[in-house]
Amino acid sequence: MKFVQTDPKRTNNIATILNCLKQFSETVTFRFSEEGIDVQGLDGSHVSLFEWKLTPGWFSEYEWNGEDDVQEASLATGIMHKVISTFHQDQTMTLNIKSAGDKISLSFTEGKETCDKHFELPLIDVNSDVMEIPEKDSDIDLIISSKKFTELISQFEIFDDTLSFKFSDEDIVMKATGVDGSMKASMSLDDVTEFALAEDKNEIKQSFALRYIKMMCNFSKISSETQMEFTIGSPMRLKYDMAEESYIQFYLAPKIGNDDED
Repeated sequence: MKFVQTDPKRTNNIATILNCLKQFSETVTFRFSEEGIDVQGLDGSHVSLFEWKLTPGWFSEYEWNGEDDVQEASLATGIMHKVISTFHQDQTMTLNIKSAGDKISLSFTEGKETCDKHFELPLIDVNSDVMEIPEKDSDIDLIISSKKFTELISQFEIFDDTLSFKFSDEDIVMKATGVDGSMKASMSLDDVTEFALAEDKNEIKQSFALRYIKMMCNFSKISSETQMEFTIGSPMRLKYDMAEESYIQFYLAPKIGNDDED
């Protein structure tokens, strides 16, 4: 199995994701197929799940030789974080895994301002099942500027570890309250790229652990827009599109007992 990425924006997207995944899990498992690369994992508290999909067309080169090739590979995110910290933004990224091998080869080459670097990292044994997440109609569909949403989340962090959302056909209200005070942000629907409220709903309230939303926002460099879906009684979904039908998305379970607050 092999992939090559020469596009600077896309190599930086890979670097950003591999750096940030360390926050979610100590290990990560890549699954390879003719449809590309799939990565899925839960955080340590099993509150948040992430899915990362890269299609073959997203790469400059993608090689996978069917059932005789490697099917999956697991790595420690700690060492991946250290390796990615040596990557320079104008370098080509190449990953190679032999079908019967016990290590992954990763190269950063052709940079104008730094030397070529080659790494070999040991694969690890991890028992991980693929979770099937059923598609369902959402009550709220929201698309907002990634920069705007990330700035708001960093400001809410000052006050509490819970963020409450209230959606209506007039505005979006977010609030965090703690011992040091509170913060409320009201957004007109004109301030977002897209907003849709289910026809049978007048108002929706949900609350979530703020630190997990903050972790998701650390990936915001990937896309200029953040897509979110909210459904009563179900996890929220936050998604960053990466072109060529590739993406990374997150699911976060709501907190119970906080939705009656104003």
